[in-house]
Amino acid sequence: MSFATAGIFSFTDIGVKGSIYLMLSHGLTSTALFFLIGVLSDRYHTRSIAAFSGLLATMPLFSFYLIVMSLANVGFPGTSGFVPELMVLIGAVSSINSFTHLGLYALVLGMLLTTVSTLIVMLRLLFGHPKTFYTKSS
Repeated sequence: MSFATAGIFSFTDIGVKGSIYLMLSHGLTSTALFFLIGVLSDRYHTRSIAAFSGLLATMPLFSFYLIVMSLANVGFPGTSGFVPELMVLIGAVSSINSFTHLGLYALVLGMLLTTVSTLIVMLRLLFGHPKTFYTKSS
C-alpha cells in the first residue's frame, strides 16, 4: 500500500488512477490470500510456514490458486496488479520534481523485496517433501 501512497503523492493523473486501481487489486488479491491461508489454518490447525511443505503434491487446486493470487499480489504481468503498478511507476517517474532519485530507488527496492519474499514463501509451502501432520482427535 505504500506503492499506492507513492502514486497519490506523485500528483499526476496517471499516478492517482494507478493508485486507485492498485487499491482495488490489493483488496481482491489480499482477501483471496487470507482466505487461502485460512483454509490451511482450518485444515492443519497451525499457521506456521515451517509446518508446511510439498502442498503442490497433496493440494494441487489450492496450490494453483495460491500461485495465481501471489503473483497477482506482486504485480506479475497478466494479473490485476501489473497495470496499476506500471501506472504508479510512470506517474512517479513523470513527476521527478516531487520524487528524488532516492525515492524511485526505494520504490523499486520495495517491489523487489516484496516479490522475493512472496516467492520464498511460495517455494517453502508448495515444493519439497510433504510433511506428515499429527493432530489430536477430539
